[in-house]
Amino acid sequence: MERCSRCVTPASYPGTRLNSDGVCNQCLDYEAKYAHWDETRAERAEKFRTILDQARRRSSYYHALVPLSGGKDSAYVLYLATKVYNLRVLCYTIDNGFHSPIAKENIAAALAATGADHFVFRPHHGSLMKLYRHFLEHTGMFCPVCMRGITAGSFFVSHKFNIPLILTGSSEKTEERLVPDIFQDGDLSFFKKVLKEHPFPDDIQAFLFDRTFYERVQRALFLLTGGRISQGRMDIYMPDYHDWNYAEIYSTISSKLGWRSLPDRDEHVDCLVEPIVHYFIREMRVPELTPSTLRYSAEIRAGQRTREEALGVVENEDRERTVPKETRIFLERMGMTEEELRKLMTDGRRHMQYQTGGFVRRAVAFLRSRRTS
Repeated sequence: MERCSRCVTPASYPGTRLNSDGVCNQCLDYEAKYAHWDETRAERAEKFRTILDQARRRSSYYHALVPLSGGKDSAYVLYLATKVYNLRVLCYTIDNGFHSPIAKENIAAALAATGADHFVFRPHHGSLMKLYRHFLEHTGMFCPVCMRGITAGSFFVSHKFNIPLILTGSSEKTEERLVPDIFQDGDLSFFKKVLKEHPFPDDIQAFLFDRTFYERVQRALFLLTGGRISQGRMDIYMPDYHDWNYAEIYSTISSKLGWRSLPDRDEHVDCLVEPIVHYFIREMRVPELTPSTLRYSAEIRAGQRTREEALGVVENEDRERTVPKETRIFLERMGMTEEELRKLMTDGRRHMQYQTGGFVRRAVAFLRSRRTS
């Protein structure tokens, strides 16, 4: 298998191009974007302090909303917000029907350690499972439902309580780079396009809440000016302003918040069926991708893992092609048989017909690229 000579991304990954030295375009893009990361540390810290100062002045009570899943990144965001920056924080969690017991324990421990308040959205379980199945049947994906719930709920709660900031641990710098060909997030346009063509009978208005037009304009101005204009309600990606070192993160949240991982993984411990997502990607879209391939590639670029170490893990995962043990839980809660699931895993690209058009997608990508510029 041909891979990038710098990370472990396979050449078969959609959109991947290798140069004459065998280095992939994602590594080259990373190098260009973050070439001056260390030199701009003080500037980024000052930008972040300015954003917080403005939020404190605009706040009626809560300074920030933290979507709290029980995973490592959201726990660390909560720690920074409360213990480092002394913000008054409200946490938001959606009960997505697949929360792991360890995630619930992590959430309870983090709230106890930080004293943050907590808002939980619990959709009707039966209707939620039907919605997952609805999207799986028509798009080959179920994650957009959960991700739309997180996004819509964050917007709704921040709006309801007049909270100026939504702080998250999303990171283009250290996370998997999932291209549209293999993964779809909770984009509202995608969500609505699916429902327009395939109406869902139950009331799911809570999943459709979004920013107002005025808030979208404010967000665009914030991105275009590199954070210099930050009025209105803003979602802030903490890793854009902080070094996101996983060794430090695990040490901090374990010792300060009592955070724990699952026996077999420390990534996405909040979701019981996260391994199913990787299973779908391999079976339906890119057979060469193992669960750790893209994550480890990102960590190699960020200098947090060696290529040799990563290569040993992904090659071992490639040899161990097994159906995830979590499949049983997934099928039970979805009310689906294994045969029915197999029939749905025949077209790995049918979600593409509902995605945002080329111009809009490029515009969104451009705005996202402006996050730290």
